[in-house]
Amino acid sequence: LGIAWSKQATYLPDIRNGLDGWTSTLYIRNDGNWPRNAKVTFLNSDGSASDTSFPALPANAVWYTATLPSANWAGAAIVDGNEDLSVMVAQERGSPYTIDAYTGVFNPTSTVRIPIVQRKNSEIYSEIFIQNAGGTTTDVTTQFLPAPGYGNPVSHVWSGIVPGGWVKVRTIDLNDIGTGSYPNNVYVGSVLVTNSVNQPLAIASTQYKNGGATNHLYETSNTQPPAKTLKA
Repeated sequence: LGIAWSKQATYLPDIRNGLDGWTSTLYIRNDGNWPRNAKVTFLNSDGSASDTSFPALPANAVWYTATLPSANWAGAAIVDGNEDLSVMVAQERGSPYTIDAYTGVFNPTSTVRIPIVQRKNSEIYSEIFIQNAGGTTTDVTTQFLPAPGYGNPVSHVWSGIVPGGWVKVRTIDLNDIGTGSYPNNVYVGSVLVTNSVNQPLAIASTQYKNGGATNHLYETSNTQPPAKTLKA
């Protein structure tokens, strides 16, 4: 009788280095009782590797990135692969100072539901970051399912997402979701994300508001499977 277990890599769909004023910091914690090596690979949108780091983490220690790929870069990252690692990404900017964070995706699935996505709702917009965590190129479909009074369901297909590659879906660019005429159409609802060959997907989504002296960002990873009972 044998028992075996493994933890897959932790996926970080949204990493930025100065793009639009936002810079990411990766925090990796060794939750175990002995030292572990953590490998971090930064990925461009086409899936190619941009940079790697190999920090050695003592037990119960936290390591954070000091170096990201080139300025004004945006992409994804993978934290390899040992169990007992917790990963979080902080998004930070100045003038005015703003910070938010999301947890790494450790259980990518082929179907992902995002409970809240918005477009121009009191000037709040959303972005969806979709990373192909599988080994096969796939086409990703985002189905926008509006709340009552906010239009009809609309689907968009994002073709040819390679392994490790990612796509950023910006609701500000989608003219056909929501009610009213573009550019004033307002959308409030959810999004169902599927893909053509059932590859695991890692997804983070944001709500943000720009205007005046404020810049707000709220970001979360979408990792929870559907359940009959949920507590919020």
